[in-house]
Amino acid sequence: MMYITKLLFTYVTVILSVTVFVYPTMAEVKEESNSMGRFVFERLSGGDHISLSDFDGQVIMVVNTASKCGLTGQYESLEQLYQTYKDRGFVILGVPSNDFGEQEPGNDAEIAQFCKLNFGVSFPMTTKYSVRGRDAHPFYNSAQKIFGISGSPKWNFHKYLIGRDQQLIDYFHSTTAPDAKRLIKAVEDALSAKPKTIASENITREFRVFGAPVEVAEVMTADDLATKTKTMKPGDTTAVKFTSTVNAVCQKKGCWMKVTLGEKESMVRFKDYGFFVPKDIVGQQAIIEGIAFIEEVSVNALRHYAEDDGKSAKEIAMITESEKTLAIVSTGVLLPQETEPIKAAEKESNSKK
Repeated sequence: MMYITKLLFTYVTVILSVTVFVYPTMAEVKEESNSMGRFVFERLSGGDHISLSDFDGQVIMVVNTASKCGLTGQYESLEQLYQTYKDRGFVILGVPSNDFGEQEPGNDAEIAQFCKLNFGVSFPMTTKYSVRGRDAHPFYNSAQKIFGISGSPKWNFHKYLIGRDQQLIDYFHSTTAPDAKRLIKAVEDALSAKPKTIASENITREFRVFGAPVEVAEVMTADDLATKTKTMKPGDTTAVKFTSTVNAVCQKKGCWMKVTLGEKESMVRFKDYGFFVPKDIVGQQAIIEGIAFIEEVSVNALRHYAEDDGKSAKEIAMITESEKTLAIVSTGVLLPQETEPIKAAEKESNSKK
């Protein structure tokens, strides 16, 4: 397989390795890499942990906070910043810390109540952590290695900015207000960054076309598409062109397949455009073009798909609720060149089923 295909496979392998991760009991590093997505925090309110990989494809600002600091009023500006940009894929993660002047003495419940009652904080918050020295959370140790001592927290409300690709972009000292022009510009630039694309030169030599030919320049990654469609509502539609790994294929006709977008699985259908894909392409990398929309899939339709997928009668009977999902009606799909094309006789036979 050619170099670009290997790159695509490697990228998806990384995504899958993150998906199957089992959260640790304490905050720790997921795996060795430069991605900030490998760091995990305990949530202030308890329950599920917060992994930075949960925000893959979004822009993240990590801020160490305190309730009894002269800068505590920044909570209000941080909340305004979050409300302004959250629909574009921006999130703030507050990390309470008692490291500076012992200005965060409360327990989790007290911190949560203070933030909610006084500033209406709605962005996610972690439990209390150290952000400097030997006991610092691993995220802060890693950030210091990247930016050096000068870029590490010297007081409460130090801010780190992480791009959609989970890489650290910049830092802002405590006295840089959340509404400062330099900070706002950095957030907007990060949000406007172009999605990852696939080089188009000679790529069609490495893929086989099913359906209409796909122009491969400016192809989004699955995670970029998940971010783009996150705010879609029923009735919304959008043209899409993206790359993802095939999770499942209709085993009766080859008229649909499933792919993962972000953390959710989506259905890609071809029947409306009169073409089918081979049934043995699970695990293959595909480039898909079509129209995406939010679909309420009925119980009968879900059972039909499960039957097409070769599920047992017992498994099919367990489907009792409809499901709202991002669906894609595809006009064309590219699969690796070595994929065996569907023979004409098989196409004709499939179309009659």
